[in-house]
Amino acid sequence: MAAWKTGCGAGKPAPASLQYVQGAPLKAIIFYAVSLLLPLAGSAFAAPLSANASLCSDKFSVDQFAERYGVETLTAVYQADETYSGRGGAPAALALVPHCKIDGALDAFTAPTGEQFRIRFRLRLPDAWNGRFLFMGGGGSNGRVGASVGDVGWSGDVALNRGFAVVSQDSGHSNEQNNSSALGGIYSFGTHPETRRNYAYGSLIKTYDLAQALMAGYYQRPVDYNYFFGCSKGGQEGLAFAELYPDSFDGIVAAAPGMSLPKAALNQAWDTQVLAGLAVSQGRDLSPAAIARSLPDSALAVVTEAVLVACDADDGAEDGLLSAYGKCSTARVLSALESRRCESAGGSHCISSEQITALVAIVEGSSRYTSFPWDAGFADAGWRRWKLGSEDSPARNISLGAASLAAVFSVPPTILPEGADAKLNWQVDFDFSRDARAIFAADKTFVRSAWAEMNVRFADLSAFSAAGKLIVPHGVSDPVFSVNDTVAWWNELDYRYDGKANTFVRVFPVPGMGHCRGGPGPHRLNAFDQLSAWVERDQPPEYLLGETDAGSRWAGKKIPVCSYPSYARPASAGDGEYACSGSYDREK
Repeated sequence: MAAWKTGCGAGKPAPASLQYVQGAPLKAIIFYAVSLLLPLAGSAFAAPLSANASLCSDKFSVDQFAERYGVETLTAVYQADETYSGRGGAPAALALVPHCKIDGALDAFTAPTGEQFRIRFRLRLPDAWNGRFLFMGGGGSNGRVGASVGDVGWSGDVALNRGFAVVSQDSGHSNEQNNSSALGGIYSFGTHPETRRNYAYGSLIKTYDLAQALMAGYYQRPVDYNYFFGCSKGGQEGLAFAELYPDSFDGIVAAAPGMSLPKAALNQAWDTQVLAGLAVSQGRDLSPAAIARSLPDSALAVVTEAVLVACDADDGAEDGLLSAYGKCSTARVLSALESRRCESAGGSHCISSEQITALVAIVEGSSRYTSFPWDAGFADAGWRRWKLGSEDSPARNISLGAASLAAVFSVPPTILPEGADAKLNWQVDFDFSRDARAIFAADKTFVRSAWAEMNVRFADLSAFSAAGKLIVPHGVSDPVFSVNDTVAWWNELDYRYDGKANTFVRVFPVPGMGHCRGGPGPHRLNAFDQLSAWVERDQPPEYLLGETDAGSRWAGKKIPVCSYPSYARPASAGDGEYACSGSYDREK
């Protein structure tokens, strides 16, 4: 596939200069009022930023924010030459611009068990602020404060270095401090309704409000634009903001959102039961390692080959990517697998009937969740990491999925013994007809069910739609949260808004992409640039531009990822260019 032709620029205009005068934007007036109300010491925050070191280190105190925001600790340190060694688009030891780094904790809570919980956060305030604020979402069970540099996928740069103030938080529990094996290890927060709620959504607005107050006092001017960026649990957090706190952000990237977390955890137990049955049928003693061996890489490579043979041409180009993934059916893939069954093909490049049956059950999914699409990413290491694991590392479906379902997504919560074997056995013994109802249950302690607390799969974003913009990229080869759930949600939104949901929210199924990243597809996306163009220049994105990993057949090329229900098709025969000309709607 050739480079995508685009006329959309990615640059951002200089922030508007907002004046506190009659007719000023409401946002400016609100932040001006906040800055006046803060109990500052003299005119410390009014000092020019040339005096930023002393301004940062000397003028923040717990007393300023304790009563209104519940701040327990607050430490501000000026960083003149800090470096960031992270993942994503940033290289190792990326030099960060001079900034004020604020670490703190708020909303301390003592559980009946005696455990101490609090929301920890980190806010970075750059000297050369561009008037924009970025809230970075978490991941998995959270429990750690992110780097707060704004790693949104840019190659060799982060948002802090482009002038954004950036915050992250741990959702109200610490994997280091709240980690007693007798209380569920790092999942002990799920055994208390207050800390469970903070994980679901409660910590978000508390951190947001405090960050806004800190910025208002430090910069003595309002924020021009507020943004959120997150994937997985971070994607769930982005949707929680859009639904529960709709006035918070101008733009949100909620990638691969765990919008149906408890149901997805049920599906992880389903996967484990399917693969456990496969491992036993192969004569193996049940163990996490037996799960890993049940579908070797050679078998998954055969499946990927069959998927491409059956469905790659559906988008008009046999290019290794299923842009029209929704057309690929189980019947067509099974037909392509017939000649590759070990019973007929023989040799090592084959897949057994039992393995095919297990894969079909995994793709069809649990009836309590949804199905997964056939795609080109089954042989990717990320798909294996979640579904199967390896000889030395159990599947994340077991290590993370079992503990989350037991302790966080069920009422009453269950504390599982330590070790992957115990978690595997619990999932295998899970009775869907009896135990699955726990995600909807409530009792005297947990007056709201886990589903009521965690679910953000609502088809009503009326308040957010008034001014906000939402971009939802989702890998078609995601082994954790199915893109089918995300697309079904968007269709419900579009029905509610009379076919005009794309005026404020757009979903981008990414062919070949795994969970948040990886896979043979274009997983490095310019989603954040497109979001800012939509918010600040009213340029709604018809597509995102993505890049694959080095070594891919598409390395160094820009690949279009179209806004659903469109998908990329050849613009004209033989010229190597593509356009978002395909549409599931038109082909129904």
